[in-house]
Amino acid sequence: MMLLSALLCGSIALSSASPLGALVENQVPFSVIEPSSAGLHVPNGFNIDLESKRLVQFSDREEPVWISELEKIIAKAAGKRFFDITDNRESAFAPAQIPLQSYGSPNATELVKPVLETLSSDGPKANLEKFTSFRTRYYRSDTGRQSQLWLLENITKMTDKFASADLRDSISIAEFSHSWGQNSIILKIKGSDSSAGSVIISAHQDSTNMWPFLPAPGADDDGKSQ
Repeated sequence: MMLLSALLCGSIALSSASPLGALVENQVPFSVIEPSSAGLHVPNGFNIDLESKRLVQFSDREEPVWISELEKIIAKAAGKRFFDITDNRESAFAPAQIPLQSYGSPNATELVKPVLETLSSDGPKANLEKFTSFRTRYYRSDTGRQSQLWLLENITKMTDKFASADLRDSISIAEFSHSWGQNSIILKIKGSDSSAGSVIISAHQDSTNMWPFLPAPGADDDGKSQ
């Protein structure tokens, strides 16, 4: 509550932050609560430097700007959408140049239907109960890191339990380290034909509330997909 009350004072336009280049002509400014970390205390279990600067972009009509972590928190609480492109500046807003592809209509009903009849909600329910027991899975929190380690352990156990010996030799599970502590999990299954390319399936496991220090069980978002 101290953090929330400390932020509820004054206003500032983040479009006045230091831009990378000249602002585009039709830039859309926005206003949020005036950010000030003076006197604020980051709760234990969170690895956040409220003063550290991040490069963010709020729309494809605006130049990226440098703002603090605290300003990011406030912007999110104000309902503003943005990309943090500090570590991946090629991820800025831009039209995706994707060539048009045409695909057939695969049908594997005979293979899938018997599998569907064996499915149960017991496993997903147990996983979701555990996953939502972490107070938050915010990526800069201790419990966010703990939830990632639990997910890594669970993936490893399921692979050992259900994959055949031959298939296990084709599976690799590894962490991709990040500076904030909550690592990515990469599971690879080698295909039978290396020239056929790769299929990438991704999901996020973190969760956050309007304010990152509040509880965020995340049952209705990525929790149900784990």
